[in-house]
Amino acid sequence: MSLRFRFTVCSRSSVKRAAKRIEATHLLTMLDPGRTVFRPPRIAPANHLRLSFLDEDRDGFPFCPEKHHVERILKWGRDLPDGASVVVHCEAGVCRSSAAAFLLVAQELGVDRAQKAIDLVVAERPVAMPNMLMVRLGDELLCASGRLVEVAEAQCQKRVRELLA
Repeated sequence: MSLRFRFTVCSRSSVKRAAKRIEATHLLTMLDPGRTVFRPPRIAPANHLRLSFLDEDRDGFPFCPEKHHVERILKWGRDLPDGASVVVHCEAGVCRSSAAAFLLVAQELGVDRAQKAIDLVVAERPVAMPNMLMVRLGDELLCASGRLVEVAEAQCQKRVRELLA
């Protein structure tokens, strides 16, 4: 099974280059409250989903990712047209953006292909360490019975080992 859309994951400072490189049609922005990003003119305002929350992975903290944020990401993903070219970014392109990309791809492929979904995200963004609160919320929304959490945690642990080596 292939994806209906192509994607890249990047940092806020790389949005312009990434959008040009993949000829982006859609942009998903997740930044701290009050932060902004330049939306490349090639991307229509209606194709830009902007969400404001901190890269916090403990539920209940002010401005942490909430269920409604993840619901909006998943709905936005379902509404992507065939052939869309998507830039997913947060501040550093590591946690929030890799979690969102993982959830979008897992939704597209099916949660039974969670490992394939995380592999695609890591192939695109080797520094991926998905925000686990977002993944837990997405796992619940996609009725994945912990499968998404399991593969995302394994990726985070692998990345930590790489950083410590």
